Amino acid sequence: MRILLLSALAAGAFAALPGPVAAQDGIDCATATVILPPELADWNQREPLHAAGAVSGVETAPLSVGVAVDARLRPAADVRYVAPPQRADRAGGHGGLFSFEVAQPGTYRIAMGGSGWIDVLNGGRPASTSAHGHGPACSAIRKIVDFPLNRGRYVVQVTGNPEASVALLIARLP
Repeated sequence: MRILLLSALAAGAFAALPGPVAAQDGIDCATATVILPPELADWNQREPLHAAGAVSGVETAPLSVGVAVDARLRPAADVRYVAPPQRADRAGGHGGLFSFEVAQPGTYRIAMGGSGWIDVLNGGRPASTSAHGHGPACSAIRKIVDFPLNRGRYVVQVTGNPEASVALLIARLP
């Protein structure tokens, strides 16, 4: 009985982890209905937004909590990052800077549709992360990163994205 219970618990734990497991599970993503968690429900209603190339222009690239954007990035060589990226830019990569306001302390999730790197900075210092993962199977969400944040203004720094645009969404977790 103990082995059966542990197997059931392990299966439940792995089932709860988000990830691109569609091919392993035999899911046909072309016909699958993707149900996103409530905090990511607006992922498919994106607004266009151009990334800033320096901190002096970051207020022209505001991200709003709960609003998805199609972010137009810049060639990495043209971006003056607030702080050195936590991961080096790849050759030919794209990046940019965005601002956002945290009105209520909590954990904020950033969902990204590309393979770039996400840094969140406050006062030029990177915020720590509390979780990393992938989006739900068959969704266009490639990466999810959670950040515990206090009230204040933050800069989101995207680096090393191979494409010149990327979908982004910031959500406050319950």
